[in-house]
Amino acid sequence: MTDGRYSLDRVERDIKILIAIFFIIVVIIAFGIGRFTASAVTHPFTVSYQVLPPSGKSDEEILVLIRVNHPNDNEPLWAYVTWDHRTIVQRQGDVVFSKIHQNWWDIAFTPPQDLCAKGKHHIRIRIEDSDGNIVSWPVWEYTITNTVPQVGWFDNLSEEAIAKITGPPGGQGETGPQGETGETGPIGPQGEEGPPGAQGPIGGGEQGPVGSIGLPGGPGPRGETGPQGETGKSENAIVLYTALILSIASMVTVLWGFYRERKS
Repeated sequence: MTDGRYSLDRVERDIKILIAIFFIIVVIIAFGIGRFTASAVTHPFTVSYQVLPPSGKSDEEILVLIRVNHPNDNEPLWAYVTWDHRTIVQRQGDVVFSKIHQNWWDIAFTPPQDLCAKGKHHIRIRIEDSDGNIVSWPVWEYTITNTVPQVGWFDNLSEEAIAKITGPPGGQGETGPQGETGETGPIGPQGEEGPPGAQGPIGGGEQGPVGSIGLPGGPGPRGETGPQGETGKSENAIVLYTALILSIASMVTVLWGFYRERKS
C-alpha cells in the first residue's frame, strides 16, 4: 500500500512537471515565431511622422509632418492622408527645391464636419515611390476632446435648427451713452444748379458814387521801328542858284515899287 501511494504521488508530480515544461516550450516557440515574423517585415524606405497636436478640439487645425529617408537620391514620392478613411490628401507630391525632391510634407487640415464627434479617430498615412513601392503602416489615433461647431457649419443648417440654437429674440436693451463725435468727412460733390431766383425791381438799384481817378499808367511798350526812307537825289547847283537870284530880284522889284509909291 505504501509503495502504491508513493508511485501515484510521483506520477502526479511528474505530470505537473511535464505540463510546466510544455507551457514553457510553447511560450518560447511563440516568442521565437514573433521575432521571426517581425524581423521578416521589411520596408523599401523609412517613413517617420508626427501629428501636432496629438489630440485637441474639433475646430483645431491638425498638422501632420512626414519625413522619408529613401535609398535613392532625388526619388519622387507621393503621399496620401486619410481621416477615418476620408481622404484628406490624395497623391500629393513631395517638396521640390532646385529640381531636387526633398521627400517631406507639412500637411495641415481641420477634421471634417461630419466626422468630428468627440472621441477617437484615426489618421492614416500612405507613401508611394516611382517604382510602385508602398509604405502604409503609419496610423495615428487622434482624440477629439471637445466638439466645437465651426462658423461655416451654420450655412448648412435649416431655419428650424438655427432657431433652436439661437432661441427667441430678446427685448430691446437700454439706449447706451452717446458716442464721441467722429471726424469730419470729406466734402461731397457739388450739387446741381438750382432754378434762377425772382427778378428784382425794374430800373435796378441806385447809381453808386463816381470812383476816384486811378493812377496814371506806366509808359507803354516801344513801337516797332519804321522802314528807312529813300535817299534824296542831289539837284543841279545852277538850278538852285538861279532860283535864289530870281527870288532876290522879285523882292527888290516889290520893294522898289513900294518905295516909288511912297515918294510920289
